Amino acid sequence: MCARLEVHPADCLFTDDYDVDMDVEAARATGTQAHLSAGKEQTVARIAAHLDGAASPDHPHEAG
Repeated sequence: MCARLEVHPADCLFTDDYDVDMDVEAARATGTQAHLSAGKEQTVARIAAHLDGAASPDHPHEAG
């Protein structure tokens, strides 16, 4: 998908609300930032942080 969109995986954010974070871990393994949703407010804040270029609140070592 990243190649098709001509973007770097590190510049993308994958979000999921599925209880098993298998997809989130798979996204992270590709270098994509990923967020397992624990609710609407947290997910909206994570997306906003990503768009602002901030580090992930749940993975502060990742750049946005």
